[in-house]
Amino acid sequence: MRVSRTPVLAALLALLSFACSWSAEPIRDPSRKGFGGETCIRCHTSEKPPAPGLVEETFDTVIVGGGMAGLAALHYLPDRKAVLLEAEDQAGGQMRMESWRGKRFSQGAAYLVGAYGILQDFYNSEKLPVVRIPEPENSAWIGGKYYPACWTHEGRGKMPWTGQAMKNWLAFLEEMEKVNNMNESNQPFEAFTWEQQQLDDISTYDWLKKKGLTEEMIEHFDRYIPSCFGVESKDLSAAAFANYISGEIGGNYTMEGGMGAVTNHIYKNHKRNIRLGCRVTHVFQTRDDVRVTYLGPDGRGHTIRGRTAILAVPQNLVPEMMPDLPQEKKDVIAGTRYAAYTVANVLCKEVLWDDKGYDTWTQGTFFRDIIDADWINRKGKPHTNKKQPHVLTLYIPMGVDGMKAQMEWNPSVWKEKVLTDLETIIPGCREKIEDVRFYRWGHSMHVCEPGFLKKAVPVLRKPYYRVFFAGAEVEGLPCNESAIFSGYFAARGVRTWLWDTVPGARGLLKGALDMRLKMGLD
Repeated sequence: MRVSRTPVLAALLALLSFACSWSAEPIRDPSRKGFGGETCIRCHTSEKPPAPGLVEETFDTVIVGGGMAGLAALHYLPDRKAVLLEAEDQAGGQMRMESWRGKRFSQGAAYLVGAYGILQDFYNSEKLPVVRIPEPENSAWIGGKYYPACWTHEGRGKMPWTGQAMKNWLAFLEEMEKVNNMNESNQPFEAFTWEQQQLDDISTYDWLKKKGLTEEMIEHFDRYIPSCFGVESKDLSAAAFANYISGEIGGNYTMEGGMGAVTNHIYKNHKRNIRLGCRVTHVFQTRDDVRVTYLGPDGRGHTIRGRTAILAVPQNLVPEMMPDLPQEKKDVIAGTRYAAYTVANVLCKEVLWDDKGYDTWTQGTFFRDIIDADWINRKGKPHTNKKQPHVLTLYIPMGVDGMKAQMEWNPSVWKEKVLTDLETIIPGCREKIEDVRFYRWGHSMHVCEPGFLKKAVPVLRKPYYRVFFAGAEVEGLPCNESAIFSGYFAARGVRTWLWDTVPGARGLLKGALDMRLKMGLD
């Protein structure tokens, strides 16, 4: 394989392009200290990045990004000299946890679906102590009334609908249960059945209308959909929604502290190969290697070399790191929209809400749903002692224009909105709340709009010579499972460059067959 320019020329052109790209003004964020979540250091800094210097270390693979995708890629390269660079002071990406008075709670993602195939192998080998979420798992708050287990056999028929509309509702959920049981939309997208793949051509809203669901039913799903996809049903691929809702019906798993507890567990398993506080500013490749420059926790610039690299960061950050990307990839990234997201953890002086289930989707509130943060710890049973501290996690998707509010509203504005609406569900709660902690995720998730899985994913997934890409966008769905699959496939791709001796035809054939079997394509 050849590149069309010499290594020296490639480096010079990349450096020139990078220098020109670092000219945008940083986003003004006067309220930054009042929030947790990502630091958005790439947006909120005016400092000049370090210029690439002399190579200090050499690795088989340099992984950029310590979210689930990067952690998964590292997991699948245990026999190689690999290093993972993470810009923040902790790994996990948007999957982080915190604690207050002995109560663990999530700063972002909360749970994962039942595992299968590659996913099950991954969880087992990492020895993750995840548990099935006790019922009622998903419930609804509609018109001031509570409807437990709204998507299960026990609860779906008790929703506030009648006649043909209720028949359509029941038929739709039964169909989604079949999709889950028959593995019709198990990832990756290529493993979806043909019928499930065709749903990527239409919006979730249009699909639900064809199924005979009423506007009120769609409004109920539109409490759930933005918390998982960042946008509402009119902007979402029906294939993406079918994958999610069928999995929800099949039941989910988590740990106390949500997905942050999961990534923390994985980080501890691999921390000897992970460097925190290392902000990568520049990636360029020659014919022989990939050079990665980062600003370390010591405040100095460092340059390391890899025979390969995996960029496991949100794809919208890639062009800045690597300006000489193929134009096709740049165009798809430029056309990909991202939604903002805020998570509020309500620190209660006493138990206010412990008998309504794990996750309740609320109608007419600023937040979309309420998760009982220690539901798992007490195995779904109400607290016997109501005078102990308690934490409720509220999810507030803000849409593709939501970052403006995240920058302009100070924490007191957010707190007032949350407490005002929480009072409508739990009267008298305001005086029993000690504080509310907010966590902002400005580019929380890409928008999986109709056509994204078919058209954008193949381009985003495509490697660029020695550089491979991982992250939820690369596999299409904005979820933990996509991140793991992307890390798995990126690691497999990297190995094509890391053969110490070229395998014979039998070895190549065996590798191809193993991969198809793992994906469930045979």
